[in-house]
Amino acid sequence: MTWLSQLTKRWLASGCRDGCGIAVGVLLSVLLFDRGAAAAPTAATELTVSDFAYAMRLDVQNESPVQALVLPREVLLRVDPDRAAVRVFDAAGQLVPYAIRELELHENESSQVVSLPFFPIVEQNAASSHPSSVVSVQVARRADGTLVKVAVPQSSEKRAGDDSGVMRSVVIDASQLPRGIARMHFSLSGTEPSFVWRVALERSSDLLDFVRTPVRGSLVSLRHGEFSIDAHDLELDGLSAPYLRLTWEGLAPARIDAIEAELVARRRAVELPVLEVDGQRDTKQASTWQFDLGASLPVRSLEFTFSEPNTLIEGSVEMQRDVDSPSHSLGARQFYQVERAGRILRGAPVRVSGERMRHVRLVVSPKGGGLGSGAVRLRARTAPEQLLFLARGQGPFQLAFGRHGAAAASVELSDLSGLLDGVSDELNSSTVEMGPIVETGGAALLEAPTPGRDWRRLALWSALSAAVLLLGGLSVALWRRMDRVDAPRDE
Repeated sequence: MTWLSQLTKRWLASGCRDGCGIAVGVLLSVLLFDRGAAAAPTAATELTVSDFAYAMRLDVQNESPVQALVLPREVLLRVDPDRAAVRVFDAAGQLVPYAIRELELHENESSQVVSLPFFPIVEQNAASSHPSSVVSVQVARRADGTLVKVAVPQSSEKRAGDDSGVMRSVVIDASQLPRGIARMHFSLSGTEPSFVWRVALERSSDLLDFVRTPVRGSLVSLRHGEFSIDAHDLELDGLSAPYLRLTWEGLAPARIDAIEAELVARRRAVELPVLEVDGQRDTKQASTWQFDLGASLPVRSLEFTFSEPNTLIEGSVEMQRDVDSPSHSLGARQFYQVERAGRILRGAPVRVSGERMRHVRLVVSPKGGGLGSGAVRLRARTAPEQLLFLARGQGPFQLAFGRHGAAAASVELSDLSGLLDGVSDELNSSTVEMGPIVETGGAALLEAPTPGRDWRRLALWSALSAAVLLLGGLSVALWRRMDRVDAPRDE
């Protein structure tokens, strides 16, 4: 029998049975409580609206499954750079799937349809049903390149009033179009009730040499009883050329009455929102100017304006995502602002490839006297950020935001890609009506919690220490008693 078993027996048989039980009970209670506290769900995994500093009511305006709103600047000023401190809840307080994306703003013009001049190439008295490899034509053009006449020379044997001939191809004048052709529509009248007309398109810049293009297709007219199918379009995918030629094999089954071109929609960038910030001269380095955008924003360009006219400086630009992030240099360049003939001329803006930044520094070189006594102002163009969420559950919904150290809960935008059809990319795209910002958990949640004493845990660990000391003292006392009992006695 080992000493441990003997010690256990002595414990059970001794009068310290109650003290040991108390000590062991305290020890087990502390260990189990501490383990339970570690396993308990943290606020980061089960956050509610009241766990965020602020909230905003969202009333949906349609029945679309995907709702959208552009995040106001007042919201962005209160969330972290990673946008983790944002949630969308339904009326029951349940989290709904959401994602945040940066908008690439463009504005599409309405499609423009233009009628095109065209010239059928007809061979008089052609004996073969197949086109010849070389057909000579007569061409007449104006000074701007517009075609006036394209025709095959008539045979000297052709009699007056003889309209017989075979249409071999059609030359199309596209020299006056401002941009490429998205698709081409043909108005046809045919002698056959049904046909499938396989055609191809060639291009030329001078009407002397034509080159094949990838454009191939069929002009279709099908009739069966009361049913009909008409498909008289060719997709050109932005093809651009002064002159085009429509060709085919065999005899043309229809007559072309008109040709229309739908031009490629022109996209122009919408003006991005501008944030203007006054620069603050660094108290330690007079040549450095600092700018605080107030929040970490997706910046597209930076432009500096100066209080004094006719300013030319050389400086380097640095950016910083937040206070704890390292600085990133955008390089050195010249900046100027010159007044000439009543106009103010400035250098090109500093292009930024979409990085989020909050702090910007301009380090001015002393060359040429620097800024002198003037001040500098920053104009930052930023991309708006759009929040998308699934209208799951009952409304009204709530946008909760602002909490230090919140874990990200947004879904990948690709998970919503199949549902994004019809969700506009325009700057004012919003399918919800936003209510005022209200305080829920309070502004204190925006700051990191100050480290303090956990008095409850401190008390428990104090009790644990006392229990360990009690067990140790009882064990020593019991061990000494065992030594006295087991010691040999003199007879």
